[in-house]
Amino acid sequence: MKKNTYYTLSFILVGLVLLGGRYLGYGFIERVISALIIGGLFELVYRNKLKK
Repeated sequence: MKKNTYYTLSFILVGLVLLGGRYLGYGFIERVISALIIGGLFELVYRNKLKK
């Protein structure tokens, strides 16, 4: 996976978490914390499985 693809997927994933959390009625702080957690998990998966 190239760096541009990684950044694009990360941006889309965090955006979906933020917008989805708003749709579900979560507060701003809850959405930011969940975006950080999801972004961190994506980073771990990228380092272990997808980086070649």
